[in-house]
Amino acid sequence: ASSTAFGVTYTGVEGLSVSYGVGDATTGVSGTIHIGTGDSTGGASGAIYMETGDDTGGTTTTGGLIKMTTGTGTANSGSITIRSDDATAGTSGGLILSSGVATGSTSNSGNIYMGSGDSSAGVGGAISITVGKSFKGEGGDITLSAGDVYDSGPLDAPNAAGVFPAPTNAFTGGHVKIQSGKST
Repeated sequence: ASSTAFGVTYTGVEGLSVSYGVGDATTGVSGTIHIGTGDSTGGASGAIYMETGDDTGGTTTTGGLIKMTTGTGTANSGSITIRSDDATAGTSGGLILSSGVATGSTSNSGNIYMGSGDSSAGVGGAISITVGKSFKGEGGDITLSAGDVYDSGPLDAPNAAGVFPAPTNAFTGGHVKIQSGKST
């Protein structure tokens, strides 16, 4: 195996790891890491890419993981904010939250889970889904759509009357479930 980092190829070793970190603080705020690109006056400003490597070693291997976690606090834990900025002309940036396509014959595509935490004595966290208002156009839409099924399974042979029975392994499209919490 070989790895290339900073223009140097290393043979016979695993991929090199790069770590960036800041020190702890006994009082006050611990250090900050800022990753940014420059502004542009005549085109698109620079992009930031975060991606992990593929694992091409076999059928049961897994690609790299990207994990973002905030710190635990004695008062409040840290927040994560992901937003696109405003646009003075044109369309503001979009946010895409998508799992990959599964191409195996029996594999599932990844789930997307959004959940808030439990509360031991107060109110459990809320999830709000809102769309923007428009002053002169049309307000945004909210669409909840379950997945389609394109293959409902093979049909069995017709009976003596020439009628095909229902598929024995029929699949159905996804469901949209909305449920309120119970009170005990």
